[in-house]
Formats: sequence, C-alpha cells, structure tokens
Amino acid sequence: MTPTRRALFARVSRETARLTPDIARAILRAFALLASEMSEAQLAEAIASGSVERLLTRLLAPEIEARAFYPVREAIRRSVGRETRLFQRDLPRRAQAVTGTVGIGFDILNPKVIDAIRTLETRVIATLSESVRGAVRAHIELGLERGVGPRAMARGLRAVIPLAPNQVRAVANFERMLREGDRAALTRALRDHRFDRTLDRLLGVRGEGLSAEQVKRMTDAYRRNMVAFSAETNARTAALNSVKLGQRLSWQDAIDRGVVDSGSLMKRWVNVGDDRVRDEHLAQPVGVAGETVPFEETYSTGEMEPGDLAYNCRCLSFVFAG
Repeated sequence: MTPTRRALFARVSRETARLTPDIARAILRAFALLASEMSEAQLAEAIASGSVERLLTRLLAPEIEARAFYPVREAIRRSVGRETRLFQRDLPRRAQAVTGTVGIGFDILNPKVIDAIRTLETRVIATLSESVRGAVRAHIELGLERGVGPRAMARGLRAVIPLAPNQVRAVANFERMLREGDRAALTRALRDHRFDRTLDRLLGVRGEGLSAEQVKRMTDAYRRNMVAFSAETNARTAALNSVKLGQRLSWQDAIDRGVVDSGSLMKRWVNVGDDRVRDEHLAQPVGVAGETVPFEETYSTGEMEPGDLAYNCRCLSFVFAG
C-alpha cells in the first residue's frame, strides 16, 4: 500500500472512531423511544392475540418508526456534513481557491446531496428496523418454547428491542448457563467481569449454585453490555459509510460547481490489505480490489462506493485525476 493510501485509510479510521459515539447514542435513544411507544399491557394483549406480525406492524408503524429513528437521521446528517467538509481538503488547489476557505462552499441543499444522504439514512434505519423485527420474533419464540405467558413475555420485550436476533438468544443462553451452573458462562466475552469471583466459586459446585436474584442481576448486566456492543457495532458501520459518503460528496459538490472536471476524475477500489478483507474483495477476477472506473460510474459490483451493498465493508475509493 502506498503512503498516500495508507494515510487515507488512517484518516477514515480516525473519523469513523470520532463519529461512532454520537451515532451510537442516537441509536440507543431511538430504541428507547421505540420501546416506550406501547405499554406492557398493550404488548401483552398483542402477544396474546397470537400474531407476531400484527404486533410488529403496530410497533413499527411508519409514524412511530419515523419519530423513533429521527435522532439517527440527524446524527447521520451531521456526520456526512462534517466529513464532506473535511474531505474538501483533498480537492485540487484550483477548486479550493474557487470555493474559498475549505468547507465553506459545500451546498447541503444540493438535490444530489439530499438524495445521497437520504439513501444512506434509509439503509441504516432499514437495517435497525429489521433487527428490531428479528429480536421481537426471537424473544416471542423463546417464550413459547419455555411455555411463558403473554404478560411475562411482554415484561421482557422492551429490554430486547436494541438487540439482534442472535443476541437475544445469546442472552437467553447465558441465563440458562447461570441457572444450570455451567462454567461456560465464564467464557462469554460480554459478561460483567465484576461477577467473575462469584461465578468461579459457585458455578459447577454441587449443592450450592447461584440464587435467582444473582442470576437476574448477572443476566441484566450481560444484556446491558450486549446492548452497548450492538449499538456500537451498528454505529461504527453507519459512521464508516458516512465518511465514505462525505468523501464522494466533497468531489461531487466541486463537480456541480464547475471547479472540477468530472471527465478527468477516476476512482480505484482499494482494500485495507489485512487478513479481515472479504474474499470477494481481494483480487480480480473474483473480487474488485484495484478496479478503476470513472468517478461518476459504478464499480462492476453495481456499487457507486465500496460497501453500498455489503455490511461493514472497509474498502474505499481512491479518487484521482485520470
């Protein structure tokens, strides 16, 4: 990897880390707003009706979804605006001279800018909404498997809304390990380590074991850690995509102002080059690493930017004059 590309990846990594906490807070706030939309009695009634889809339709009605996820949209807009201004430093000096002080020339009301940001917001929120749907389904399925009644299911439903379906089952498995005295609970990375001494002393000890109160306290702590982890994971992906979009919009804005000739711009798909790169992104002809196309055209994957169609893709476009 050339020094220039290494610097680009380092900058993107720094900016992603800078944006992630703000977006994570917005995601957690959105889930809290969503969880407060229905009372426990309403949730129990909906569960008792036997139709999970009817419950989800009510919980994620368009007006509720729009209100709940508004903080996420705002966080993404702030992030993209910041990154677009930041990446204007990469514009040719002539373009910077025309726009004046770097960042002042960016037009947030440009229809192309609005559409691009809206597309990213929609993609992020669709992912979060689908996660909520999966979490609710997984929670109710677990309740039915255990023979739990609607009211008991309703009591725990709000707590799982911020989790992915597999995380709902992970929390349930952790609780089962604690109840059954399974020492595998000590291998769960997101457990609250403050309880390790107690777990090490009591798990697997015949005739003793954890009390119901201890199981609840440790499970709740594990769930909270899982919620924070889930929010950060989703936020980091949204932040990374915001950085990538900011890079693209900085050049697009200069093109629209006529200070950069789009016909002279090219972009090259580049990957980080470590052992975490997806197989399909590694090399031609299987992947697209190194593929070069005109700035305003898509790559052979159909993506305008790396990661448009892949979750948490760290590949980037390297933009240069052809």
